Amino acid sequence: MARLNVSWVAYARLSLAALLTALVVLLSWHPVAVDFPRFVAPLALLALPVLVLGAVARWWGVPGIAVLGAQVLLMAWLWLFWTTGHVLPTRESVDLGVQAFTDAVASSRRYAAPVAGGESSVVPMLLALGLIVMVAVEAIVGWLGRLGGAGLVLLVAYTMPSAALGDDVDWWIFVAAACLFLLTAHRLHLLQVADWGRGPTVGPDGVAVQHRSLTRGAVLLGVPAILVALLVPALVPASQLDLLEGGRTGSASDGITVHNPVADMRRDLRRPTDDTLLQVESSERPAYLRLSVLTEFDGAWRPGDREVPSDQVADGLLPAPEGLAPDVGGTENEYAVRINDTFSSEWLPTLSNTTYIDAGPRWRYDLSTRDFLAVGDATTRGEEYRFINLDVDLDAGILERAASTASGLDPRFSEVPDDLHPEVVRLTEEATRGATSKFEKARALQDWFRTGGGFRYDVAQADSLGSDEADLLAFLDAETGRVGYCEQFAAAMALMARVEGIPARVAVGFLSPERLGNTTWEYSAWDMHAWPELYFPGAGWVRFEPTPSTRASGVPAYTRDPLGPTPSETATPTTPTTTTPTTTTNPERPTTPEASASDETALPTWASRTGWALLVAALVGLLALVPRTVRERQRRARSGGGAVGAWDELRAILVDHGVAWPEGRSPRQVGALVERHLADPAAPGSHGLAPGTGRAYAPLQAAALDRLVRDVEVARYAPTAEGYVRESTAADLDAVVAAVRASVPARAAQVARWWPRSVFGVRRPSDAVVRQPTELAQENEQKVGAPGPR
Repeated sequence: MARLNVSWVAYARLSLAALLTALVVLLSWHPVAVDFPRFVAPLALLALPVLVLGAVARWWGVPGIAVLGAQVLLMAWLWLFWTTGHVLPTRESVDLGVQAFTDAVASSRRYAAPVAGGESSVVPMLLALGLIVMVAVEAIVGWLGRLGGAGLVLLVAYTMPSAALGDDVDWWIFVAAACLFLLTAHRLHLLQVADWGRGPTVGPDGVAVQHRSLTRGAVLLGVPAILVALLVPALVPASQLDLLEGGRTGSASDGITVHNPVADMRRDLRRPTDDTLLQVESSERPAYLRLSVLTEFDGAWRPGDREVPSDQVADGLLPAPEGLAPDVGGTENEYAVRINDTFSSEWLPTLSNTTYIDAGPRWRYDLSTRDFLAVGDATTRGEEYRFINLDVDLDAGILERAASTASGLDPRFSEVPDDLHPEVVRLTEEATRGATSKFEKARALQDWFRTGGGFRYDVAQADSLGSDEADLLAFLDAETGRVGYCEQFAAAMALMARVEGIPARVAVGFLSPERLGNTTWEYSAWDMHAWPELYFPGAGWVRFEPTPSTRASGVPAYTRDPLGPTPSETATPTTPTTTTPTTTTNPERPTTPEASASDETALPTWASRTGWALLVAALVGLLALVPRTVRERQRRARSGGGAVGAWDELRAILVDHGVAWPEGRSPRQVGALVERHLADPAAPGSHGLAPGTGRAYAPLQAAALDRLVRDVEVARYAPTAEGYVRESTAADLDAVVAAVRASVPARAAQVARWWPRSVFGVRRPSDAVVRQPTELAQENEQKVGAPGPR
């Protein structure tokens, strides 16, 4: 877009509208990360310099490609500074920035959304992509003047979470972005219309006619378009078009959305404080409270597709647990759950053998997995419900006698990828060597992870849930790996059990609660846990605990004696029941405030970044004020120098405004040239809108220039002249300066005020031809048809 003859404010308003539109659109990315607020505020702060640079540079007439290049460089520096905390882009800071971006990309590929913060934060990646979107939108609108191109960029950014994550986009984001896009279009057309002639026609109400017409057109066209986009999908549901909703996993008709529950676990384990999430009232300790299970492995464990008919409502009796033999006994215990507002999940916490539940129609259950999914927009936040669970009495004998095959069970629980790495198979055979039955192999795997395989528990290694085969192999590698936390242990054991032909899945939930009273138990954020469940005919789905004792201190009693005890396990005191493991420690809980914040120290803190940003902004502001301050001091110094000082100040004023000052000329010759640049400040065509210049257009200012020339001549050549009466030199100088400012574009006047050339000794070449006043008078007489008396 060519530079228009308007003020810098018009450019700034256009850039601001474009950037605000992009910023609101980027709010649709909030499902991507838990620490999304850490992305929005920095993005808004870092976008301001991009706005200022683009608006001022284009108003100044800098070529668009140069402006874009400068914006990209500024954006890269700001991103590097915010990400690493280094003010100067050194090699070290660049390496740190590249590493932070690489880690963020790896986290986005490894974790299901919303990705946790701390070391797994994707904020550096989001911040870089957000800045790219904002610079692209601002450049396309401000430089090229193409709304269509900017709209395409915004559409891609808006639909990203819906296309990639299957999440809905909040309706208010769509409405706000649409309104701001209309405002951007309005500002762009106002900017273009401002260059049509001398200026806008002003109506009787004081509003420019062009401005009012454009505003009316934007409202009449834009508002109905937004309403159509919102209402048509609701009125025509068969169209399956809805700008406010993304894709769903599962049946769209039943309102069920399947999300990976691992996101809930990572989110809550990464909380900076161990917030209380829920309380349970029961006479029995409700250990291993389960949210959901992951049933499918395709390089990563996922919940898989679910069959949830509309009649499977979480309100009443459930069928008997799958796989239990009639002679297997158990005890039914009742649990009442109250969930705090701090915990929001699409999965309802229950136990694995729930036989009755009273949670209401907003929840349904999957019979094959016995977990409970939300209907529509329901979440666990603030839920209160009760359920009954069958605590099965299992022992090693029952499991040892289990059939070797699970006939009738859904085959998806036994599927192993055809391209599974041979090293996983080899390690499985190594861990189960000597075991004959399925149960012995399962117990051998549990013992291998807890004691025999040299594994070590470390919550700092919470990097993946077997997100891909490379992560799995790295975790199992004896030389460089075998350090992880509950997710890796549960995922690896479940996969290796499938390799041995044992149906397996991964459960996600809570490990062990804190006791508040005789019948009250409390779960907090850092109680989140994962464990494998293996299927044995006659016993059903059975829990195992491969995570080392530093996290889960005990194992289920049926996995200990009498078949083949391991010394380290038998030395661990446990309660001899299946429903009350003695998991009394939780190493994932930091013991000090410093430890709880350790995950946030990988990047500079918000306070430090903000402080540095304010410091840099203050320094830039101070540097920008230096030329103006120096120029003001020069002006005050010259004010006491009489006519000679006023003449020097006039020279500086002309140089600041880009007007040639002929060196080596007499005051009268200089005055003849300056007269050509005088305009009437009160005229409607002044201030950058092609004003008329010369004595005929500014006679009062020309007369003030004549007096100033005469005062200088007297001061230089006849300082003691008798009968000479000096008039107000300061008033004459002010009149001439105002006339010069009125003759130049508003851009030149702003540059002269903030970046005065005279301070730096910058002089424009004196390429003007010196002509006599009579020639100028003849020019003006021909121009306006009126004489120009001297």
